[in-house]
Amino acid sequence: MDALLLHGLGGGPADMDSLAQELATMDVACHAPCLPGHGTGWEAFVRSHWNQWSAAAHEAYAALAGQSPEPPLLAGYSLGGLLALDTLFWAREAGLPAPRCLLVFAAPLYWSSRPGRLGERALRWRLAWKAWRQPVEICSPRSEAARETAPWQGHERVVCWRHMAEIAHEQPRLRALLPACDVPVCYVQLWHDSSCPRRNAVEWICTASRRAETHVLRTVSRHGGHLPLSHRESRDEVVRIACNFVRAVLES
Repeated sequence: MDALLLHGLGGGPADMDSLAQELATMDVACHAPCLPGHGTGWEAFVRSHWNQWSAAAHEAYAALAGQSPEPPLLAGYSLGGLLALDTLFWAREAGLPAPRCLLVFAAPLYWSSRPGRLGERALRWRLAWKAWRQPVEICSPRSEAARETAPWQGHERVVCWRHMAEIAHEQPRLRALLPACDVPVCYVQLWHDSSCPRRNAVEWICTASRRAETHVLRTVSRHGGHLPLSHRESRDEVVRIACNFVRAVLES
């Protein structure tokens, strides 16, 4: 069996290493492509955009679905989780088999912790304004404590507000698709994730039409809230949850 693993914004295939290593022990062949604009300098990163990322995810899924009679697994972290949901419905329209299941980690269908359309609309306008006023922002590096708690390889100092605005534009469309999700879904995030509020966990489990389970894990350290797959306190548990879910799906 194959699995397509999609990494997060600004990161790379290493985002999915801990999951890929455990899936490999289950005889799952993992494929973790590097999304356009990632894995190179920050100039290429800020030039990349949603249409390029989604096209790359679609192409990678089509290649896997076409080489084996068994549908692949589909997994994604953060941006990759949103791309996984997008790819699921693209595959349906393209006449390709649906994945056996979705494994989703800290994927923000909402960025705001406050419910209501007005708040979401205001946030989209704010991000669009920031993208126009200051497309790229250079931030302070992560602290040594943060790096020790949750190692991560990527553009940690570069924030492209156009990227954030593009993702915010896609979020309502993806939320509207979720009720038609007809494959089993496992969703995991950390309790103190400031980039992906806990209402996202509720959205994934309450809206998906098929079997869905969600896990919101607590950690002692407040660092690395958006890095469930690399956080030293949560990494093993997140991988265990995901792989147990895969085993249950395959057995059923």
